[in-house]
Amino acid sequence: MAGTRKNFNMVDHSQLTEPVKHVVDAVAAATALGTITTLLPPIAALLTIFWTFVRIYDRFFSKTKRPTNTSQD
Repeated sequence: MAGTRKNFNMVDHSQLTEPVKHVVDAVAAATALGTITTLLPPIAALLTIFWTFVRIYDRFFSKTKRPTNTSQD
């Protein structure tokens, strides 16, 4: 009896029809897109904060540390 027991964890994908495969693919793509969009706003916010800091730092130190052109033409 143990030899006739099927493993229900395995799915035979060859029995799925093409429309079912397309629906599953669409659901997977929507899930991936939803995951990405919830991650992108916090990452974009961090990059914006970092870039703003770099620009302010550059602006402040470019005025005080930039070498002046003292050559006489």
